[in-house]
Amino acid sequence: MKNLLISKQETKVFGLIFSSYLGYFLKTFKPYKRYYISNANLNKTEPHFRINPYEFSWSLTNSTLVEEYPENIPPILPCEFHFTLFKELRRHAESNRFQDVRGIVKLQKPISQARKRKQSDPAMK
Repeated sequence: MKNLLISKQETKVFGLIFSSYLGYFLKTFKPYKRYYISNANLNKTEPHFRINPYEFSWSLTNSTLVEEYPENIPPILPCEFHFTLFKELRRHAESNRFQDVRGIVKLQKPISQARKRKQSDPAMK
């Protein structure tokens, strides 16, 4: 399992959990939570697998310590969207680049039409 980890300094790194340790971490990580992670194995990453200039990935094993960062009110974590035209997705099919398809836009009306409709729509006033 590949996890995207982001430090306070916004360094992005892949945290890899191999199948033999999946059961160990099954209930550890929850969406939108922050964690202290120590004793992960540091691995040099080939340039074509990197997600930024950071040269390493982390392997989490049963000797890796993971502790939830205590917060009364968790901050709003950054959310990034990267759009690719459907006809260009095939470029990523044979690559090792990480792709996460969450949805497909079937129809997008021009911006000018959407603005005109909102101004004339009584529900929008």
